[in-house]
Amino acid sequence: GRSESIIKIKDVDSLDTARELVGGSIFVDALEEFVGEFDDEADDGSESLWPEMWDKIESASELIGYYTVLASTQEVIGQIEGIESNGIQDLLVIRYVKEDEDGDDGEGTNGKKPTFLVPFVEALVPVVDTEEKMVVLAEIEGLY
Repeated sequence: GRSESIIKIKDVDSLDTARELVGGSIFVDALEEFVGEFDDEADDGSESLWPEMWDKIESASELIGYYTVLASTQEVIGQIEGIESNGIQDLLVIRYVKEDEDGDDGEGTNGKKPTFLVPFVEALVPVVDTEEKMVVLAEIEGLY
């Protein structure tokens, strides 16, 4: 199937300028830092709560067994049990580990499927901590 995305390109500020680019190719510098709404770096120069270690992993499969932590609450919500691909990017298969409200430690899903998928991209997984064997998930409503 066809997949579409809406993106903002620097210096393309009018519909006419954007139309000139239709059908063309866009090249992205993979070394350039992403700047977007999920960018959680502090502007005040303070240190981040977690070290960024994206450069210490070579493959998403190295993350199998890592715990997943919500950035907003620092709560462990799952554990990576596998990796899938959608043809564009790797997807982390995460199994809930949170305890149910009734005290049953079944799957901790509270009526949801026992696993969920998260695209392994820095906007959604801003921190990979190889020392603590955990990844931090950005807070995205409805993602998990």
